[in-house]
Amino acid sequence: MKHEDIATIIGGIGEELIEEVSAQREHEFFEARAKKRRTARRALAIALPIAACIAVAFAVPGIVKAVRGDNSIIVTDFGKIPKKYASQYDSAVNLSSAKTLAAAEYPACAEYPDYSGSAKEYESQERIHMNVNYLRRRAAKDIDVYSSFYNNLISQALSGEYDSNRVISPVNIYIAASMLAEISGGETQKQILNALDTESIEELRDNAEKLWKTNFIYDKTKQQILSSSLWLNEDIKFKKPALNTLAEYYYADSFSGDFGDPDLTADMQKWLSKRTGGLLDGQIGDVRLNRDDVMNILTTVYFSARWMDEFYPGANTNLIFHSPTGDKETVFMCTSQTGYYRGENFGAVCKSFKESGFGSMWFILPDENFAVGDVLSQENFIDSVLDDKLEKFPSYIVNIKVPKFDVSSELTLNSSFKAMGIEDAFDMNTADFSALTDFTPTFVGKIEHNARVIIDEEGCKAAAFTELPLLGAAGVQDMEIIDFILDRPFIFIIETDVGQPLFIGVVNNV
Repeated sequence: MKHEDIATIIGGIGEELIEEVSAQREHEFFEARAKKRRTARRALAIALPIAACIAVAFAVPGIVKAVRGDNSIIVTDFGKIPKKYASQYDSAVNLSSAKTLAAAEYPACAEYPDYSGSAKEYESQERIHMNVNYLRRRAAKDIDVYSSFYNNLISQALSGEYDSNRVISPVNIYIAASMLAEISGGETQKQILNALDTESIEELRDNAEKLWKTNFIYDKTKQQILSSSLWLNEDIKFKKPALNTLAEYYYADSFSGDFGDPDLTADMQKWLSKRTGGLLDGQIGDVRLNRDDVMNILTTVYFSARWMDEFYPGANTNLIFHSPTGDKETVFMCTSQTGYYRGENFGAVCKSFKESGFGSMWFILPDENFAVGDVLSQENFIDSVLDDKLEKFPSYIVNIKVPKFDVSSELTLNSSFKAMGIEDAFDMNTADFSALTDFTPTFVGKIEHNARVIIDEEGCKAAAFTELPLLGAAGVQDMEIIDFILDRPFIFIIETDVGQPLFIGVVNNV
């Protein structure tokens, strides 16, 4: 079909029908997410005519526009939102010593409606917010594209020591590994692409860009902010096209300066602190630039959201948490909800976040006589939880008791990456990063991953950063009731509204 024909068809659909169908589609989506039923694939089979048109619009960027009554426009790329309705994420950091070589342009996010204003105003904001988020979710790739890497990463990074807390951000690490692939060449790149289960660098760019873009949210109800940066030694010559590619597909800012200057390290730490909401300032003090390093890759994620149904502080109770290092009395938050899930040797419940497409947090409790390691080592564990493969008991009433916690971890991922087949990047004799610089030898010294997750009665906050320095040289009375008490080591997953594991961790101590 010609582009002109598509435009004619779209133009023939009245504004009233667009609004009606869009609202209906959003209602169906929210209802389905609240019940943890994945409807993305089914929606394709039952899509209404307007949904088909929106799909065509996304496939042919810039050709089709939906015009609103206030003369604002929503385009296919969930950008170009009227400025007065766009969340302006303040990504600027005042740097005193760093020189900017390439800057990423972050996608605009639709502002959450301001219901304190007039009905006409908030209805317009509401339409924009709903449609932009609808298009964002439609653009997202299925978790199957990423799950091979996620499953391998989880089995490597979270296994072993089960007397301490461990937290990682699979999404954050995927983007960091993708950037490493982008600046590499030869066998080094082949190993990274293989670990990422990707055939080509072009395919990886598409996967990474969609992952970044569709998981970036910033409005009054939720902050889910991804960031990337490169810090380059001014004494080394770098290739500008590589920096532009990193800015375009990975939203990476590139900075240059004197690696021996303490002020440049201070700039980098300031950037890290802002992009992680200050949650990891205790760890950021250890991140430094060394005079002989070639460059440093940093990727971050910050998350903050309120529960859909908050815990009532008056229902809190003190219980004993049975840790591998000993029993400890702590505060447990208590609530009841419907919906219980069963996997192999574990039970699970899912608690939704408020607004902006929802998203949720999974609490996974191994059965008695099974350890968290037994669950994490199951083949395709992440798929079974996030791809709707668990056995569901929607009519159960679940009495949830979960401890308030603030868990963090500092992990070195070298051995995890090597176990996934990424070896040459760490060897000064075989590493190939010629896509970015001809300076040799250039190789990865270490991969450090720091993460922290906090939950309380109101919601959840979390942050993570990955550092890759490159060195030189039914009726209630009829429902069954289940007590789901997380009083021994358990697993949690923070799932985005597009089905990605933003964070996953093991709580052994509270």
